[in-house]
Amino acid sequence: MNKSFSVLFFIVIVAVLSIAAASHQDEYDNRPLDLLKQKRDEGNGGAEKVVIGTMGKGDKSSWPEVVGMSGEDAKAAILADDDSLKVQVVPEGSMMTMDYRLDRVRVFVDSNGKVTQEPRLG
Repeated sequence: MNKSFSVLFFIVIVAVLSIAAASHQDEYDNRPLDLLKQKRDEGNGGAEKVVIGTMGKGDKSSWPEVVGMSGEDAKAAILADDDSLKVQVVPEGSMMTMDYRLDRVRVFVDSNGKVTQEPRLG
């Protein structure tokens, strides 16, 4: 009797959790993503274009002029162009997330703190 009760209890718990997960799945599938925006491209006959994120206030997507500067000076120069960006100074070869964000710029520096490659949005 005790074993059959345990099995029945387990089946009921699994069923309840499955129903709860299924009811929340629709909620997540239909919610709009924070960074997903629809923009109308006026120059393309009114066709719709999907843009992930925004590129901040400026129109630059890379800063080749900061290569060779110190990381902090490069960060200041990038923020002077667009203060809405999140600028991260990171050592070359560091572990990091691989997500692509149009509001972020990573500045890679060597052991001397100098920028080694062109910082870009992403």
